[in-house]
Formats: sequence, structure tokens, C-alpha cells
Amino acid sequence: SSRRRHTRCSGVSWARRCVQETETLEYFDIYGSNITKGFLYVILKLLEKFSFELKSFDIGKIEILDQDYEIIQNIIANVNLRRLFIAKAKMKTKQFCIIGVGVAQKQSLEFLDISENHLCKLAVQTIATLLRYVQPLRYIDIHGNEFDKQAE
Repeated sequence: SSRRRHTRCSGVSWARRCVQETETLEYFDIYGSNITKGFLYVILKLLEKFSFELKSFDIGKIEILDQDYEIIQNIIANVNLRRLFIAKAKMKTKQFCIIGVGVAQKQSLEFLDISENHLCKLAVQTIATLLRYVQPLRYIDIHGNEFDKQAE
């Protein structure tokens, strides 16, 4: 009789296998997932290393650490990402500026959702710069931010 073998693995092993075995991964959506900060770091490092075909990336409604924003910047700068969703992530202006560097470097982003974060008045300059210099960028959702407040 034929028996199927099942392998039990941790979330990290599963994520590694998924990302490594899917060289043509185009859409990655973990919006609102209940994952630990350490696991998010592992996922981002794997995407940074293996996901060269990534077109759409949704990491909204997840708490993202400062170190993770630098990895996200590298992912954006190294793939032809078209859609980026970082809504409701408690992102501050400093973190958004890090993301903006990656967007400006690659020049492929068409859609950016940074709604309902903690962006203040200083973020407006970065948004204006992106709109001026990133030619493909056609849509930015900025509702629900704190543009009337000064930086903390």
C-alpha cells in the first residue's frame, strides 16, 4: 500500500520552503496576520533573498520594527514591485522615508497605500518628491494620517 509522508515543520521552515520554491512569486499578502515580529523579520529576509518577481506586497495592519523597514526598502529596490500596501501599520514618518528611498531607487511602483498610519507633516515632502520623480506612480492612498501634526 502506498502511504503519504507528512512532514511537520515550524512556521519558519514553512515560510522558507514557500519562498525558496516559488521563484516566480508575484503576490505576497500577509495583511493583518497574527505573526510575531521575529517571524516577520524571517519572512522579509527570505523575500529579500529569493523573490525577484514580486509585483504586489501587502504587509498592512502588522506592527513593523525599524530594522524591518530597511529590509522592505531593499526588497522594493531589488524587484519591479508595482503595488505596495502598508496601511494601518503604525508607521511613522521616519519609517516612511526609509520606504521612499527604495521606491525612488527602483522607479516601478504604481500603487502605494500608506493610509491610517502615523505620518505627520514632514511626510508630505516625501510624498511630493515621489509623485514628482517616480513616473509610474499613479495612486497613493494617504487618508487617516496625521498631516496636521509636527514630528514627534
